Amino acid sequence: MHPFESRLLQGLGSDREAKLYLAAVSGGADSVAMLAGLASLREKERFSIHCIHIDHGLRPPEEGALDIQTVQALCLQLNIACTLISIPQGRIAAAAQGGAGIEGAARIYRYRALHRVRRRIGADLILTAHTRDDHLETILMNVLRGSGPGGLGGIAQRRKYLLRPLLGLSRTEVIQYLSERQISYQEDSTNGDPRFFRNRLRARLIPLLDEIYPPWRKTLPVLALTQSLSARFISEETRARLSWELLEGPALGIKEEDFSRAPAILQEEAIYAGVKTLKALDASLPQKGSRPLPKRSTVRKLRQGRLSGSVFLERREGLLILGSPRLDQGGFSFLIQEPGLHKIEGRVLGPGFTKDLVLRVSPPGEGSPPGSSPGAFYSSLPLVFREHRRGDRILWGGHRRGFSDILGPKERGGFTRIITGENAAGLAVLVGIGRDLRILAAEVPPGERAGPYLVSLSFKAEGKK
Repeated sequence: MHPFESRLLQGLGSDREAKLYLAAVSGGADSVAMLAGLASLREKERFSIHCIHIDHGLRPPEEGALDIQTVQALCLQLNIACTLISIPQGRIAAAAQGGAGIEGAARIYRYRALHRVRRRIGADLILTAHTRDDHLETILMNVLRGSGPGGLGGIAQRRKYLLRPLLGLSRTEVIQYLSERQISYQEDSTNGDPRFFRNRLRARLIPLLDEIYPPWRKTLPVLALTQSLSARFISEETRARLSWELLEGPALGIKEEDFSRAPAILQEEAIYAGVKTLKALDASLPQKGSRPLPKRSTVRKLRQGRLSGSVFLERREGLLILGSPRLDQGGFSFLIQEPGLHKIEGRVLGPGFTKDLVLRVSPPGEGSPPGSSPGAFYSSLPLVFREHRRGDRILWGGHRRGFSDILGPKERGGFTRIITGENAAGLAVLVGIGRDLRILAAEVPPGERAGPYLVSLSFKAEGKK
């Protein structure tokens, strides 16, 4: 048996008892070598193979056609059934604008197709041809991105129906095997495109690391294993101590008392797990091109009540509420828990906003009353600013009224964004944002319902002209 095939068999591990593998083959060196190696092993190991090739529609049609020809010819030579899937040109690029990026959007479409075909043909596992080089690159990328322990663990060998049997093999070993067996493959022209982070890493950083510290190829996997074990422990501990309850929305709720008592790393992990759950629950997200999971730094800010994007975080009636605004509605949330200066960044408010919204929260008895300070109102704390939602009602003029009840059509056109402030008693303020900002409605000050804190809003930081 060829050493490459022996290592491939080792990579299949205990899953050698599977009866049917679905092998993802792009036409590149790694996946072609995997398919050829599997074909050599199948009779002795008594398993079957079904090949799948996915054209992402990202390269010129003539290049995609060469990939298809290469895969079809190899499958014909090896007597392997093959399914071809073509994603229309421009579809992934359009989905990438939803926030996932080209590579992320392509991954979403690819894995949907893989699982769909797996279910259709009854395959036990999906095999992808990620190598040790891919593993090292992924760890490096995630180190530079500031990932948490899970990301620093790199590429997992096995995840549910997905298995990566080449993860212990290098790209050099792959090329050597193909050369010895005289098997041709295609070079992906996008592998040299400097727009992609991974390609820049391969071309610039990795050669430098090989020069100044060659042992990195051995020490980095040690780091990855340590972080992977840490991630598993944190995940299990989080599930045991912080369990989300499904609410309408879709939204998730957890006791604020339990959350506040947990260590910060478990709070972050709980929010991360909650976001994953919301993405699975919200059926509209895949149709719009799912946004990626938030970065660890974003989750940290969200935990502190300072930022959101694809999710919002609210505290209400002893519960911490994690929600997922639909992509076509946008959304954010901003939590204020104590007096002082707070800032909502313009980019959080929406496209085209270059100014930050500054909020000054004065303790009871301090600050100018609303009558002498435009853009001010009274509220209790905590106070959450969020996207205005259909159905929001505020007590105004003795009645519960919505945005359309307060402003006529012509006045509404002067605002590009409407946000609301919500405290424990309900909506506290309705704010219109355009060239200037204007409080459209607020609870009457300063009563028991409105609260003792004075909140002043402006588009400039205090002390600046």
